[in-house]
Amino acid sequence: PVPWKVVGYSTDGGLTWSNNKPGWFTGLTKTSGDGSTTGEIGQATLQPEVLTDKLALMNAALKQNPQGDASDYYDLSLHDVKGNVTPRNTANCYVISHPGYYKIPLVYGNAIKNGGNNTKAYQTSNTGTSILTHFKDHDDKNITSPWITQTNGGVNAPDGAKLVWADESGLVTNLAVTGSGTNAFVQFEVPAATIKNGNAVIAVTKGGTVVWSWHLWFIHDDALNTTTCTNFQGYEYKFTEETLGMKYTAWTGTSYTSPRSVKIKVVQSYGQGSPIVLKEGVLTITQKPGNVRQSFATFYQFGRKDALPGTDAIAEGNYAFDPYSYGRSLGYAIQHPENMIHYASGLSSTDWCNAHYYNLWSANNTSYGFNDNFVVKTIYDPCPAGFKLPASNAYTGFTKTGGDASVFVNFNVSGAWSNGWNFNNKISNPDATVYFPSHGCRESITGALAYVVFHGLFWSAIPQGSQGCFLNFGQGDIKPCYINSRASGFSVRPVAETPTSVRPKVPGSTEEQWGSEQQVGGTEIDLDN
Repeated sequence: PVPWKVVGYSTDGGLTWSNNKPGWFTGLTKTSGDGSTTGEIGQATLQPEVLTDKLALMNAALKQNPQGDASDYYDLSLHDVKGNVTPRNTANCYVISHPGYYKIPLVYGNAIKNGGNNTKAYQTSNTGTSILTHFKDHDDKNITSPWITQTNGGVNAPDGAKLVWADESGLVTNLAVTGSGTNAFVQFEVPAATIKNGNAVIAVTKGGTVVWSWHLWFIHDDALNTTTCTNFQGYEYKFTEETLGMKYTAWTGTSYTSPRSVKIKVVQSYGQGSPIVLKEGVLTITQKPGNVRQSFATFYQFGRKDALPGTDAIAEGNYAFDPYSYGRSLGYAIQHPENMIHYASGLSSTDWCNAHYYNLWSANNTSYGFNDNFVVKTIYDPCPAGFKLPASNAYTGFTKTGGDASVFVNFNVSGAWSNGWNFNNKISNPDATVYFPSHGCRESITGALAYVVFHGLFWSAIPQGSQGCFLNFGQGDIKPCYINSRASGFSVRPVAETPTSVRPKVPGSTEEQWGSEQQVGGTEIDLDN
């Protein structure tokens, strides 16, 4: 037996040591001893942290720092989610984290990118019966300009605006269309008194007919922060912090989100040898974070841009299920953002659309199935600017085998089931996790909510016949490569649109196998082609 004592504590992984303990670590019942051939026992005591109401904090923060005013509306397409000024980037979803006066340019989806026309978002040189070469407007006509007011000679120029639906009251008021040509906008007010975490869909109309619509997502401005996840094939995907359209109904948690640790160094009081060596050991005491989350999020039918409510208790507007059984056109879907569309059973199909397209969410896609091919975001993509649907292999890193897993030992997760999984971002040596909730879905046959809390179902950008490729998981299984009806309403988890969002490493090179994209003088150069 050799006497011992504690000589220091470290909260930076052992880089530095001191006599100071972190506040959450009360201490040890033994900090020294005489030693024993059978070991000595002590107890570490930790101070539990009172859970914070994170939803209340977020809603309070949303009421701060108003943007724009009644004489100078804040252009969401000229700012990122943090408020930084950028070239114009348009999308079908805009994140709003403050009250104020806002406007959105009347542009089809992401048809303007980095200040220039993004033609490849609505037109491709690929052809074939399953290829949408020219993307369609609300009248099923080819889109010829990024601007709704300019395409096809200006026949679609809106003359009105309306709220389609909202899951909280008072999120959006005073909708109006202003300007003309390439200086046309839909503008609206977000009152400080009523802003809170939630979702709204707004639309512009021509003679009462919807010609385009947008999803407004009210959430904290960290929602689009990303975690890089490496899939089983070695490709990297940068997933957003939140599921698209996340709406918390309850959220409490600790102030820290990752496990926090203190290292304790123990040293012998005397040693042997010449010079004398004092043997030492290090104990690590870890306190895990705590979170209680209850939430829902918007759902999407495969290939559509339109956000469907994740609850039946919408607060304003209208939402309905369209039971027509023979498939609807792209134009019809655009005209009816308030409708979930029944699958085309009359065509022995599981698609909501009356034609099957490869490329509704990936413009240059010409195949079905599971792969890591580069996804070119389209004007029907529901994600905010700078983000897109992932490729169909994006989720394979969530199991240790890359395929279906039905035993926990093959789940690549951290911690226990918590109305979803905290997936590790790497199969080996993970250093971060990404949380995917189990929001269930809307069924393709009835439009009813199903599997809520029990399953998470997340689309990819790639189809499989009249079905779509997606991630399916529950408490007892994880299926990263699954297929189901395109008419189903599933969740969407965006990935960063930058070239590094999918980055296979080539031995001896830092370049991507599939090339990349560059911006030169405001014109996009697509090296893939």
